[in-house]
Amino acid sequence: MNYEMFTFPKMPAQQPVCLLRPRSIEGAPSELASKLAERFGVRARPQDMGARLIARDDQASLEYFVATGSVRWNTRPGQKSESEFQPRLPDEKGAVECAMAKLREFDLMHASAAVHSVTDLEYSFRKAGDKEDTTWPIARQVNMRFKESGLPFFGPGAKIQASVGDGGNVEEVLRFWREVDVSGEATTISPDYLTDILMRDKSFAQLRPGEATVEFHDCQLGFYALPPREVQGMFVPVFALSGTVSTPALPRYDFMRYVPAVSVAAKNRAGMVTLRAVPAF
Repeated sequence: MNYEMFTFPKMPAQQPVCLLRPRSIEGAPSELASKLAERFGVRARPQDMGARLIARDDQASLEYFVATGSVRWNTRPGQKSESEFQPRLPDEKGAVECAMAKLREFDLMHASAAVHSVTDLEYSFRKAGDKEDTTWPIARQVNMRFKESGLPFFGPGAKIQASVGDGGNVEEVLRFWREVDVSGEATTISPDYLTDILMRDKSFAQLRPGEATVEFHDCQLGFYALPPREVQGMFVPVFALSGTVSTPALPRYDFMRYVPAVSVAAKNRAGMVTLRAVPAF
C-alpha cells in the first residue's frame, strides 16, 4: 500500500461515546398501521407486504415499516401533467412553515429533529421541436435530521422530509426513525487506527501510486441508521468521511465512507472475546 496516495484532515481524538439501542415497538403492526391510516385520512385497510404494510385509496397512500414504526404518506394533487405548467412553489421560509404545519397536523414532529436543508425536486422534459430540456422545480423538500446524545445521525433510516408542491400544498411526508435508549458507553478508536482502516479499504486496492490520489475532506462522529425496513439491534457510532478519488480515467469521483468508531467484540478460535476494528463501508 502506497500511503502517499492518501490525504487526510485532522482526525478526532479518542473520546467517550454513548451506545444506543432501538426501543421495542409495542402493539401489533396491523393495528398500528390502521391507526396511522385513519390519522392520515387514508380510507383503506393496510395490506401486508412483508416488511411494510400499505394502505392506498384514490387520494393517497400510506406505508408503515414494521421493523421501525417508520411511516411515509404520499398524495398527488389533481393536475393533468407536471410538464403542462410550472408549479407555484413557496420560498424556503414559506416551505418550512408549510412543512412544519403538516408535520404537527400528523403528529410527526420530534424533539430530536431539526431542519437541516431545503432542496428542490426537479422535473426535466423536452417538447417536440425543442433543442434543449426544460427543467422545473416541482416540489420544495424540507429535510430534517436527528441528533441524540449530542451526535448526529447518518444513513437512510433517520430523517424527516416534507415535500411542498404547488401553492404550498404538502404532497409527501415521511418520518424514518427508531426511538432509542442509551445502553452503554465506549471509547472511539485512535486517529492512527482510523486512517489505517481507510487506507486498507478494498475499494482503493486497484489504484496505482503516482497516478491516483485519494483525498478525505472532513470527518464527523455520529450514529448510522439502516434503512427503515431493516432490523437494527444497535446504533453503532461511526466516523463519516467525505472524500474524492482522482484517476487518469476519472478526474473526480466523490464518495462517502463510514467507519465504525468503536471496536466490536469478536470470538477467536479459543472462544475468547477480543476487540477488533471493522472495515469501512
